[in-house]
Amino acid sequence: MVAGTYAHIFHMTKILNSTEVNVSISNISNSGMQEGGSELHSWLPIVLIISGAFFCHMGIRVLPWILTGEIFPNETRAIASGVAATSFYIFGFICNKTFLSLVSAITLPGTFWFYCSMSVIGLIVLYFVLPETEGKSLQDITDHFAGKLKLGNDVYKRSQSNSGANNLAFDNGFYKSSKIESRL
Repeated sequence: MVAGTYAHIFHMTKILNSTEVNVSISNISNSGMQEGGSELHSWLPIVLIISGAFFCHMGIRVLPWILTGEIFPNETRAIASGVAATSFYIFGFICNKTFLSLVSAITLPGTFWFYCSMSVIGLIVLYFVLPETEGKSLQDITDHFAGKLKLGNDVYKRSQSNSGANNLAFDNGFYKSSKIESRL
């Protein structure tokens, strides 16, 4: 959204081809690049694009790879994960191939705002459709996506009051015997 707003403020409506870039560079060197204060903020677009890519890869781009191990049943997990990965890359390819057409049709700021609106819609859909999986068993998650169980967004955490109650080392007596040995 910020990159689209920047492009709108500085009237960047299209992507220049190589001959236009050469003409534009010669015009910039002749004019001293003082129009619109673009000299002061020429680093901002690349920082915005890199920041967007960084935060995207830290958040929403990782989510499908995490979920493929949880949402598919054991019998079809390998094939379904492959189909999901394939569709992810196909849609990424479509986005890359349609970028220049979108810039030609709705300008550069419009393209960035379009991608932003799609991201916001996706965020809203994920918030209401995707359940919280922390503290839930893999079987419960699989049953939820199979339609057998309805999971909410409550987080189930194990109680910490009974220290070691869920730890096999405590259940098998390892901790007790090692404490006794350390006293000897």
